[in-house]
Amino acid sequence: MTMKNDPIVARASSAGKGGIGVVRISGAASDIDAIEKALHARELLAERRATLRSIRDGKGELIDRVIFIRFRAPASYTGEDVLET
Repeated sequence: MTMKNDPIVARASSAGKGGIGVVRISGAASDIDAIEKALHARELLAERRATLRSIRDGKGELIDRVIFIRFRAPASYTGEDVLET
């Protein structure tokens, strides 16, 4: 069961083969802030600007390099705070 204020994580790109895939995370600002902290960011993601970050596992090994874009409510696709990757 989902609650009204739960964050939503969903694919935002079309299905099939492609060079990139986009995932949209939409929810309260606190949800997006928590994701930024999980990225061990030295600085917060710039609003409406593509930012390249490295994703690492628990041992510090590189998993992938990912582009993130943060949109703050209400100026986003969903009207909530959004993080696209």
